[in-house]
Amino acid sequence: MFRGKGAHVSSDGSNSGQRLPYASTVFVVCNNPEEFEIERRTLWGDVLPDLQNFAFQSNFDLEFCDVAFEKGELTNSTAENVLKKWKENPRSWIVLLLGNRYGNVSVPTSLRKEEYESIRSSIFEQNGNVRIFEKAYTINRNVEEYRLVPSAIKDKKQLAEIIKAVQAGAKAAHEEGVINQVHEQQQNRFFSSPLDLFLRSVLLTSPCRCLFLLRKFDQLVADPNSPSAFLEIEEKNSRKIEDLKNEVTLKMNDRVMTHVLRPDTVDINYFFNSRDGDKYREKIARQFNEKLKNLLGELNPPIRPEVPRSPFDIAATEARIHTDYLEHQLSIGDLPRDYDKRLDELADVKVNRGVFLIQGTDLCGKTQALCRLYNKISSNDAYKIIFFTNLTYASNFAHEAWRTICLAIWKMANIPKDPKEVMEHFKLVEVLKCLETIVQKADKPVCIFIDDVHLLKCGHLLSQIGRRTENAPDNLSLFMTSSNITPVNAVFAVTQTVNIDVISENEVVGMLQKMAEKEEKKLTSEQISTLRPTVIASKEGILVAKSYAHEILHNGNSSMKGGIEGRINRIEKEFGKLAVRCVCKYIVVSAHGLTRLEIHDAISPEKEILTEMGMSIVFPTLLLDNIIEAFGPMIRKVVIDDREVISFSHVAISNYIRVRYLTSSGEVRASHLQLSDLFADLLVDNEQSPRHEISYQSFSQGIKRDNGSPNFRRLRLLWYHCLHSGNLDRLKELALCQFEYIDFVTRYFGIAHLLSMFEECATQVLHHDLQVLSEQVLVPALVTMARDSEQLAAEVIGRLRYTRQDNSHFLNTLVEQAMSWVDLYNRQPLLVPLTCWISPPSTKVCRSFTLKDWKPGNTVLTPLANHQYILISGNQTYPGVIYAYHVASEKLIGTFRGHTAAVTCLVSSHDSLFFVSTSADKTAKTWNFASQSEAIRTLTHHTAKVTCAILTTDDKILITASADSSAKMIDMETGEVIRSFNDHTGSVVSLQLTSNNKFLITGSGDFVVQMWDTDTGKCISRMGGLMAPVSTLAITSNDAFVVVACEDETLKVFSTVGGQELHELMGHEGKVNSLVCAQDDCQLFAATKSKIFCYDIHNGQMIDVLDVAQPYPICSLKISSDNYFLISACGPKVTIWNVQKRNLDVHDIPADKESFLTLVALSSDDKYAACGTYNGIVALWDLEVCQCIYTFVQSRGDPITCLQFSVDCHYCLSGNLTGSILVLDAQNGGIIRELLMHSCEVQSIMSLNHNKIVSCDVQGKMVIWELFGDDDTPDMVAAGVKPPIFVPPTGKIMVGHCSLTTKEMKIWAFQEEGAPIIKAKLSHSDEITCFATSPKGGNFIATGSRDMSLKIWQIDKGFLTQVLVGHENVVTCCCISFDERLVVSGARDEKMIVWNVQSGEMICSVNTSAPITSLSMTGDSTVVFSTTENGWVETWSTTKGRLLSTFNAHRPIKRLINSYESHRMLLLLENCAQLPILCLHNTPAIGVEATRRRSARTHSVSSASNEPLVASGSGEIKKDPSSGSNSGGNGSTVTRPSAPKPTFDMLERSKSRTSLIEKDRPTTLTTSNAPPPQKSNMCSIL
Repeated sequence: MFRGKGAHVSSDGSNSGQRLPYASTVFVVCNNPEEFEIERRTLWGDVLPDLQNFAFQSNFDLEFCDVAFEKGELTNSTAENVLKKWKENPRSWIVLLLGNRYGNVSVPTSLRKEEYESIRSSIFEQNGNVRIFEKAYTINRNVEEYRLVPSAIKDKKQLAEIIKAVQAGAKAAHEEGVINQVHEQQQNRFFSSPLDLFLRSVLLTSPCRCLFLLRKFDQLVADPNSPSAFLEIEEKNSRKIEDLKNEVTLKMNDRVMTHVLRPDTVDINYFFNSRDGDKYREKIARQFNEKLKNLLGELNPPIRPEVPRSPFDIAATEARIHTDYLEHQLSIGDLPRDYDKRLDELADVKVNRGVFLIQGTDLCGKTQALCRLYNKISSNDAYKIIFFTNLTYASNFAHEAWRTICLAIWKMANIPKDPKEVMEHFKLVEVLKCLETIVQKADKPVCIFIDDVHLLKCGHLLSQIGRRTENAPDNLSLFMTSSNITPVNAVFAVTQTVNIDVISENEVVGMLQKMAEKEEKKLTSEQISTLRPTVIASKEGILVAKSYAHEILHNGNSSMKGGIEGRINRIEKEFGKLAVRCVCKYIVVSAHGLTRLEIHDAISPEKEILTEMGMSIVFPTLLLDNIIEAFGPMIRKVVIDDREVISFSHVAISNYIRVRYLTSSGEVRASHLQLSDLFADLLVDNEQSPRHEISYQSFSQGIKRDNGSPNFRRLRLLWYHCLHSGNLDRLKELALCQFEYIDFVTRYFGIAHLLSMFEECATQVLHHDLQVLSEQVLVPALVTMARDSEQLAAEVIGRLRYTRQDNSHFLNTLVEQAMSWVDLYNRQPLLVPLTCWISPPSTKVCRSFTLKDWKPGNTVLTPLANHQYILISGNQTYPGVIYAYHVASEKLIGTFRGHTAAVTCLVSSHDSLFFVSTSADKTAKTWNFASQSEAIRTLTHHTAKVTCAILTTDDKILITASADSSAKMIDMETGEVIRSFNDHTGSVVSLQLTSNNKFLITGSGDFVVQMWDTDTGKCISRMGGLMAPVSTLAITSNDAFVVVACEDETLKVFSTVGGQELHELMGHEGKVNSLVCAQDDCQLFAATKSKIFCYDIHNGQMIDVLDVAQPYPICSLKISSDNYFLISACGPKVTIWNVQKRNLDVHDIPADKESFLTLVALSSDDKYAACGTYNGIVALWDLEVCQCIYTFVQSRGDPITCLQFSVDCHYCLSGNLTGSILVLDAQNGGIIRELLMHSCEVQSIMSLNHNKIVSCDVQGKMVIWELFGDDDTPDMVAAGVKPPIFVPPTGKIMVGHCSLTTKEMKIWAFQEEGAPIIKAKLSHSDEITCFATSPKGGNFIATGSRDMSLKIWQIDKGFLTQVLVGHENVVTCCCISFDERLVVSGARDEKMIVWNVQSGEMICSVNTSAPITSLSMTGDSTVVFSTTENGWVETWSTTKGRLLSTFNAHRPIKRLINSYESHRMLLLLENCAQLPILCLHNTPAIGVEATRRRSARTHSVSSASNEPLVASGSGEIKKDPSSGSNSGGNGSTVTRPSAPKPTFDMLERSKSRTSLIEKDRPTTLTTSNAPPPQKSNMCSIL
């Protein structure tokens, strides 16, 4: 048995009855197990594994049924069963083994009525054994035939008597001309063996789906005295089997494998153990492999599921499954009902608009009513879509369901507007607004039908909507069904409610008669009369009646007793209780069902259970099929992902089965664990079984096939069963934190479905990693993913690398996998981030819920060890009751009653097996969490109110405090007091223990905090100086600090060792009621009325304020065991806060503007980058490893205004606001010199050949100076030049703006002596907004203007060569290619145009997502990059304008600079303190290797070492000796690198790359060997 998973749902429009699931069964049929044991072992051991692999790679399920192994000797009953299943599935195959044995004649399984009567008369006339014949057959009135009763045959002797009687009677009746005179084959079945009958049926039905093995032992004669399993004794039977073989050979020559064996002795087993036997086995193994693969391949052509082209395709596929199920429902239930007149009224969509809710009890026919209503509305009158909740994997959550409906209607209605407004919305509120828009735009009414709308889940990620009272759109008719006992969270106000009564007897009878007609049978009037009372006797009447009818139609009779339970009891009696239990338990725990193959493979590894059932090797396939068939209407079969998925047909059946077969939560988890093992490939036994034994194991399969297609069934189910098995580490490792897994889910099922998976997890567990990935990575990336699904890796890398140091192992592994995925990605160019600047959004509140019917008081709580459950008390209506809640689902799971007064404290044991409660009734009680009975023990050692309690770390000692001024140590095993602490004179209100349990700290109303030795009971220190009674205490996990809160609203920090006060915490409002310290020993949380104040316990600074927004005091604060969550109780509201330390996004902190970048620069050899900030810092970056290697403070507080690298790339020049220019050594990090050539802001610096520099300031002063001059004396000074300017490396001309008008630019020529002279003017009719030249200088300059034109000029003479018109708004940017063939322009009209420089022709024009801010081209001019105001980088082909890749920077982009082949791209973002570096992976750009080769130092990104760069003693970064540049500062040509592959291998993956500029780096290298700056002692969460 094998699972071949995957394949997308078929794209044809056929219904489920016509579309076949991709599943094949190979039936191996022979006379008996012994005759073909060798061949069967060969099939099991040598052929099946190869076929399994072939099936998996070809994308179909392969089931293997060895009939002899499962049933023993072939009988007519078994043969008929196999033939039936073979005929039902046209993809199935038979392997028929024919040897020297003909087989024994068996009894016919059925007799026509006339046959039965004639044979019975003949037996009677011949004085035969009529009685035994009558007992062997019973009439089936549904088809008017007699069926063999298997229980009538007790042994072989009785069977022989029945055969003898039947043959004698049949022969006599035939000779008398009474029966079978025309159809000779009908008569021959009384005298033929089952093998003979089976073979002839195959030849008559579909012989092309059968493979024959004909084996003959030549020259061997059977010994009558020594029967052999291989040879036939009777000569007559020998002739029959030879005739059969000859007939097969003549008719099916191409499907026949013939083997004539000539053993030397009569001992055939000796032959099979010889070398000749081995050769025979090898030969048939080859033949079976070759022929079965070819034949199965013809039935199942290899199909690689295509990635859906858009979310519309996913929605269409989903809608098709629901439509198929609708047709199935109508085929069995489209019968007249009492409410038909009401349905006819509702079906008039021209009159009825609004929301119609069809309500009724379970199993009253609501679904049938909805389907019939759908059928009554014509498609010509309205657009229709029907949706069955929980039918498919995408029909569980409201956000995904409604989004699917919106997309399907949009496609159906052919709305001619950009579908982006639908595709980019995922939250339920947004989706519903889109629905309103779609309905309004549709050209005819829209009818939406939703079954069981009350079962749609609303998670907290995307499905939150609250209560809506708005009316539905005018053009919409929404029909929904719901249980009348379950509240419905309708998205629109319900217009009208229609109540459905319980289905009547006549209606049920009509349905059953139609059910019989569908199977070409009929129910007798007697049977119908018996069925009628069952409808009234059971609340599941309709389902019970269907089950009875199915039993009658298939078995010929039914006791019709016991309802559902009685039917299942009879199924257990027929097939075995253990076998039925195994099948049912796996079906019921799966959300939407399993395939037969999955059920089989889940049961087969349970060897102990198989042994108990008498099946030591594998669960029988035929038995599984028979059990599933016996359940009949209790089972639902739906084709999903081209697999027939089996589930229970109604929630009532599922609930009954769950209660019957899974009696504890442990059994449920064990079933989920077994299924998760199945889908995770953990059920494979790598140990090879001996060759002489038959063994089976499911085929080991990965998440994808060799052709790259995914395993759909693993994607669908692995995560679900890992989650419900409770194995969250496996869930993360193999599914939801495994990049390839989530990428496949996103790619084939959509990002909305992936988030539905996380929604389901959020309803089951509160888990930090899953919350981070969903809320801080996937949800913020929705807009990006909606536009470009290929950007999942970029979003994961960019966001999770930012917090790498705080991430768990699983999240960091996810980042590594995403990087590896990028390195192997080859489908198309892909933009990926190499540095990190996108901070995850702040998530303070993880979960909050309000307790129902809660009268607020002093609410106290405690979480259990895994923080999935909380115990809470404080309801003033029932003050002594303790409630247990499941946090994720917010459901009440238990209550504990026993206290007679308010509960004051709750403490859970560290293993969560028990908990302790204290109360104002002077008692402390110990409870078993698993049992909600009375308390285990009640402690009455105090004489007044017990205020609090605490357990030691080993849970052996309990310490309680009381208003009787004492604290007591109590032995948890005996309940006896070990020691008392009685020195206080006031109520002891708070307790804390050190981590080693050696010291106890008590706080009292007598203004004193005392520390006690728990071994001696002596007070060892006091923390005095308090001016009011103590209200609560807290201690850090390292036992260093004790925090004391008093009634006078003071909050003080004391040293545990000395007891002295360290400092007082200020800023909170009101009395502190509860305190807790995070396990990082840094954060302290203090709760007052409605608010929680977070402090840094070391320096006393307030970090954050958390507002519960409830007018009650917060009396209980707890930190989860993993230190990620803070749990608070405030009146009726429970809130779970995320308290993990994190770096806030600087984009959200206006006060940090000084660190924002002002500009970026790239060296011409693409090795180095530089950036400057508002606070005067210049940073140099090594682009090979994307690390900031040096930082310099040019003039603190003065923004950097211009940056440029020298021609030879050895030096970086920066100018600032005050006119200072700094020359930096780009390779070694030193400061070469600082110049004061200007007195105001320097806006342009240009590097020329021969170490000449041109700089220009905002006042128009232009200076030419020597890079290595001895002083600040310039070579030339000129005025009247408005920056920015351009000077080519030759230094012969200069281009700049005109200082008098914005409509002109000028070209100046430099003279050997004197000031530059104006050579030409470049003018537009409006302001010139941009200009560009080739990066190497060149002959042309392009200018763009507000006049919406682009002009091309000759630089040398200033001639206008082209006027390019095509934009409809201001031209904002332009660029010219290296070879000056192309010029690209971008404008505020959101259009980018590629022009031919020579001809002025428009090559292509593309529309962008927003106004364009910058453009840049690769060196070979094949790719152009555009950036937009909304933060998108778009990569385009310059030849056809095809979009190659996109990237969302999540901030407005000012500028983009790219390397020659775009392996490195620098972004300048608004309000960003990081340097974003991108890479175009799989870039189509080609480097000019002969003339532009990068130095030997930089091979590619993939060649980088994973070792971090280390500063030497002199502060110099150590590099490979060959890393120095080979070009000097004389303007020689700089070489360029070859394409870097793969992208991430070079980068150091061991640390986070926030790309933040370090502000405190020294300005010179001489001090870089000093110790690193000390971190602040403030443990900040910011």
